Amino acid sequence: MSDFRKTTPQRRENPPSKTKYGDLKPYLREDFNYRCGYCGDHDYFRETYYEVDHFVPREHLKTLSLTTYSNLVYSCRSCNNSKSSKWPSGDETVHNNGIEGFIDPCHQSYPQQFERLSDGSIKATTVIGNWMWVNLALGNPIHRLKWK
Repeated sequence: MSDFRKTTPQRRENPPSKTKYGDLKPYLREDFNYRCGYCGDHDYFRETYYEVDHFVPREHLKTLSLTTYSNLVYSCRSCNNSKSSKWPSGDETVHNNGIEGFIDPCHQSYPQQFERLSDGSIKATTVIGNWMWVNLALGNPIHRLKWK
């Protein structure tokens, strides 16, 4: 199955060491192919509207630091604001229970949760995909418009 985002992002194995997670944005931007990890929208001329998201929200971090590269996602403002600090399990090691929660956008199973329709909109194809679709507001018309 192809990735509804066009390409599956892959974080680099040896990221630079930075004291502020915001300093990692240029590296994440490249690793995420200049696209939001969650919805796949390209950052054409709008890089300032793209942010660094903590996959496991900051308030749920126990062992990971704020700059742990494997926990950072290059994200459009729409997805980042929609996701916010949602983390149903409350445990940084439990991403989802198969019904609710999140899948890391770099994980090989992420693209199987959604498909891109011919009009550019995103459709969930699994139960967990539907939960993420709702909680990331992937039905927001901005995703369809930006894709077109």
